[in-house]
Amino acid sequence: MSAASDLACVDPRIATGVYRNYTYGFTVRVPPALRTYWHTPSSCAYDTTLATCVCGPDHGLDLEVSPRSRVSIFAAYASDESTVETEVFDHLSRFFGDSHSLDYEVEFLRKDHLGSAKGFHTKATRDHKGVTTVNEAYVAYSKNGSILYVVEVESTTQEWASIEAAYRALVASWQDSAVD
Repeated sequence: MSAASDLACVDPRIATGVYRNYTYGFTVRVPPALRTYWHTPSSCAYDTTLATCVCGPDHGLDLEVSPRSRVSIFAAYASDESTVETEVFDHLSRFFGDSHSLDYEVEFLRKDHLGSAKGFHTKATRDHKGVTTVNEAYVAYSKNGSILYVVEVESTTQEWASIEAAYRALVASWQDSAVD
């Protein structure tokens, strides 16, 4: 499957407004300042044999802000071996990547929540070749501990000021909803 074929799976209509995830039990309001596609190449792929898109579980949304800025909502069933603390560590490790070539800083890491999901809120920056990137995230487990939620923004510092309010509105709109 090629990337070009996978793009055929993306709904080209830009979507804002209410998004409800029936698989992992949450609802958010996507502000007009952000835009998203209901299906992304990460969750759907074009199957040449079936000549149609085949989609996996609805793990969330990827909201494209610009080529260098994105907001992501990801949900999955929690692993028996992990805790919210290890998920936060893994999240920051992925953001920092190859730390030998980057200057990085954790600005804060504090307990917080998304609806009834308890976890952590973190903000970190990394500098690479003169470009500073901000990553702010909420990493939480559902009330019963069975679902992991990660809501994050990754942006250059230049673009952060223009999307920060929309990101905060998205997080503030988080509501728990029933899992189907």
